[in-house]
Amino acid sequence: MSSNPFSEKIPFRKGNPMHLLDYMCLDEDGAILLDEQALRILKKIEEPISVITVVGSYRREKSYFANTLLGRHDGFKLGSSVNGCTKGIDIWDTPFYHKGKLIIDCEGIDDPNQEVPWANKLFILCLAISSTLIYNINGIVGRDDIEKLFLMTKIASHIQPPNEYQFLPNLVVLLRDFQLDNPPDIVEYFLDRLSKVDHNDAMRNMSTIETDQLDHMFVEKIEEAVTNIFEDLPPKYLNASEMSGVTFAEFLERCIEQINDPTNTMLSIPSAYEATINYAVQKAYETCLELYNEMMDQMNIKGLPISWDEFESVHNTAFEEALKNFIQQIIGSADQIQSFQKIFHDKITGLKNQFYMKKSTALSKYHEE
Repeated sequence: MSSNPFSEKIPFRKGNPMHLLDYMCLDEDGAILLDEQALRILKKIEEPISVITVVGSYRREKSYFANTLLGRHDGFKLGSSVNGCTKGIDIWDTPFYHKGKLIIDCEGIDDPNQEVPWANKLFILCLAISSTLIYNINGIVGRDDIEKLFLMTKIASHIQPPNEYQFLPNLVVLLRDFQLDNPPDIVEYFLDRLSKVDHNDAMRNMSTIETDQLDHMFVEKIEEAVTNIFEDLPPKYLNASEMSGVTFAEFLERCIEQINDPTNTMLSIPSAYEATINYAVQKAYETCLELYNEMMDQMNIKGLPISWDEFESVHNTAFEEALKNFIQQIIGSADQIQSFQKIFHDKITGLKNQFYMKKSTALSKYHEE
């Protein structure tokens, strides 16, 4: 993809847009389909992840603002026709590694070609998976915008929240007009602009326009907005635990599984959390016990028998390293984490006993010889 940086004050992010999910109308309910390649990208993120989702009316330059979050004019596709350009949900295929920031561009929430069930499911999902939700309003705030914000609060009632923790994202309402030049009479200014602006021509040029061709106040306000959003950006939490890319991908899959179930009338966050927690701990058991085995197997490479003091030293080193990795991977409440650690300790004890028996057998053979 060609690159068109927005500003030196907003870091330029390399990469390309990628489809995360889409909607297939199979019957009266339809189904959300996830892109497996996008999921693989998410699962590579080992750091805590933060998710910024940009939503708003179709053809109101929300994708353009998503691009400015990436420090560029181009990136997510911009629409210049009467139809919305983004369908489903797109992500940037190069999340900001070592910072775990993921930018999501969402299909316009009032596209006339949209089916009502899909529009509701789409917004429910955005609420569930976002750290920060940016609602883009371009131009004058009207009755439709107020009604949409009210509708958002009604749709949120279809989500069953966790009992003890806040899960809803930070809400940023972005009111903007890229032609605004601080007029003395804002109402008269907008009425005048509405009669003159060719929005199709403007949108065709926004991905290729140079920053110095834009009004300097617009550029400054975009820089300020992007800076503030990133400074206040929280990680995505599961109860009190920060989600990594791996656990976020699992959480996303569990949410979509519920949304696709026609018997479900609500998205149960506790249920999705529980499934994600169980997935994370099972994966942690598998990888960390394997790590312990690999480190203990070093004794075999060196050759048995070894002294009991050396055996305990190798065990202690392997256990500490495996436990450190285990704690980094598991998520859940304090009680759950304590329980998982006890089970992990018991599993390690079982493996240690197996190595103990190998050493004892090797020692007996050594003395017999």
